[in-house]
Amino acid sequence: MKRRTVLALLSGLLLSLSVAGYSALHSRPAGSHADIVYKVVGDQKIPLDIYLPEKANGKTPVVVFIHGGSWIRGDKSILGRHYFKTHRDRFLEEGFAVVSINYRLSSPGGPHFPEPIVDCKDAVRWVRKNADLYNFDAEKIGLWGVSAGGHLAMMVAYSDEQDYKGTPELAAYSSEVNYVINHYGPTHLPTLFEVETGKEPIGYARHIVYSILGPKATAPLDERAQIFTQYSPVTNVRKKVPTLTFHGSADPVVPVNQAHILDSALKKVGVQSDLVIYEGEGHGFITMGQEGRSDLLRRGIEFAKQYSKNHTATALSR
Repeated sequence: MKRRTVLALLSGLLLSLSVAGYSALHSRPAGSHADIVYKVVGDQKIPLDIYLPEKANGKTPVVVFIHGGSWIRGDKSILGRHYFKTHRDRFLEEGFAVVSINYRLSSPGGPHFPEPIVDCKDAVRWVRKNADLYNFDAEKIGLWGVSAGGHLAMMVAYSDEQDYKGTPELAAYSSEVNYVINHYGPTHLPTLFEVETGKEPIGYARHIVYSILGPKATAPLDERAQIFTQYSPVTNVRKKVPTLTFHGSADPVVPVNQAHILDSALKKVGVQSDLVIYEGEGHGFITMGQEGRSDLLRRGIEFAKQYSKNHTATALSR
């Protein structure tokens, strides 16, 4: 990987979601509930938004959306922008509920890994706890994550049930999910941040690394490599959770090799992995035309429908 790839984190994982071409309009369909606090940490209230379908035949399957932003920026409102809004509205039309969550953002001297992962798992637990209140089907919950949110979605899905416990009042509820839809998420952090080649990140990439690692940011290189490995989806595949990955072949932020590494790791242990590469597309699918976006949407809906009906996550044999 070129050193400039890491520097590209400044413009990509940082917030690929705020570039030109993204709509800043926020529309709220009927049946939405905004800023519901799902957990409190100290004096920080962590909210989520709920979007419910207009018509539901029985309990509704749920898609939990996890935003991107390099783990250090962004929020749940991004679901109302760009192609995410189209996807959200189509999920609603197909009878899914969509839950868009915030999580603690990492910062030097503040929250750091694994706290964002803990929050995302707690959000799934909260959905189960409140299933009757919102008519959720607690047996049909999937995750949809974009960029850094894709990484968090995979960490939630693949990690053991006892891992990353958070708020005590949610601890009794399961964080198991039926599937993951991963949009260009990082899968192997040592490669992404070049610790395998012994290079120190510079510029904004350094800020991201320091935010993620917290007090361990200045640890010896091999210790940092171990931490990044610990928080990499490819080294946390412990359950059979079907995964659909979308990635651009020309992504300068999260190189497409990250998607191939994941695909190989999942297939090696017998986990269903569907990988779709869009030729010439970069991070965030900014330049993707209508044909590509229609394909992206169709595949995502079909995958969610298939594994909402037919799959419950099971542990891998060890």
